[in-house]
Parts: sequence; C-alpha cells; structure tokens
Amino acid sequence: MSYAMVRSPDGLDEILHTSINVAVWQRSLSGPLASWLQRVAGAQSFATQTVLDARAPRWEPLLAPLPESAQRAELHRDLRLLFERFVGLTNADAVRASFSVVTTNSCGKFHMDYVGLRLLCTYAGPGTEWVPEHAVNRAAMDQPWEDVTVINRAIVPDARRVRRTRPGHVLLLKGAKFPGNAALGAVHRSAPIEHQGARRIVLVFNEA
Repeated sequence: MSYAMVRSPDGLDEILHTSINVAVWQRSLSGPLASWLQRVAGAQSFATQTVLDARAPRWEPLLAPLPESAQRAELHRDLRLLFERFVGLTNADAVRASFSVVTTNSCGKFHMDYVGLRLLCTYAGPGTEWVPEHAVNRAAMDQPWEDVTVINRAIVPDARRVRRTRPGHVLLLKGAKFPGNAALGAVHRSAPIEHQGARRIVLVFNEA
C-alpha cells in the first residue's frame, strides 16, 4: 500500500487505485478565510452533525453556529466542493457529515477506521496525523494497551515517519470496510493538542 499527494481536486481520484490507501490534496485556504476560521476556533465551541442527501444537501445544520459573513459564504462554497468530490468518488446516496471545534486529543491512538472511505479537512489548528503503510507495525494495533504513548510507539516505531496535514489539506482515507481493504485501512490519529491549548475546526465526511 502507498499514498498519493495531489495538487487538484481531480487528483483525489488516486484513492480509487488498489495500491493507494491515503490521498492528500495539498492546498491552502485563502488568507481571509484561514484568519476568520482561526478566530472562530478561538471564540466558539460547537459540534454539528447531519446527513446530507447527495441530490439536495441541506447545509444549515452544519453552518448554523457560524455568523453571517463573506467568509462564511466562502466556507459554504468549499464544503459544497468537497461534498461533490466525495459523492463522485463514493457514489453515495447520502453522506454523514460532522463539523466541529475540537479541543481534546479525541482519537489519540493510531488506528484505522471501520468505514469505507472517509474525508477529513482540518480548517483551523493542527491537522490529522497519518502514517505511510511501510512505517506501520500492524501486529501491534490490536494488542491490549493501557498507555497510549506506549502503544503508539509500538504501532509506529519511528515517530519521524508520522505525517500531519495542514489547515485546508483534504485527507482521504480508506477504511477497513473499503472493498478489498479489510486489513489495510489507513492508519491515523487526531492531532495531540490537549496539553497545548490548541483548538481545531474539523470536517468529516463518511458514507451514510
């Protein structure tokens, strides 16, 4: 298994190759949008979830906590773009979406998801961490554990191999339920931020 670093939304099609389990669209948000989202992350707390119909998505449940502004409209356009790409890749009739301010380590252990395909975009704060397949010790992933630092060191013996997305990057991960991928779901974790005082804004799309 390998990964693909791409420079356009169309490049995300690389995730459909049988040899790829991670695709990252390396992009930057506009300066005004990035600054606005950073301010929102510092000033608000919200966790919104909804199911978006592929033919007629209703965005209000996700965007309701955000104040009306030009940047909110820009964010709305970006969410639609990512949604359209995700639906195009999955052929899903509906997409389960969450959009939230994250202040904890959330999923702090390196793991794979039991889903088909997952899209993550960190809009503010430290991005999701992921690991190339060659750097993962999968034999350690299902071992009993009590200390997350110890088990993470067993799963990823060389911490220098850990990659982290930047704000705006679009991360596509194959999960264990992706056809033919049962034992090869992409290994990742939430950015460890609890003791740093950092705050993140994270979008997640899963097939519903």
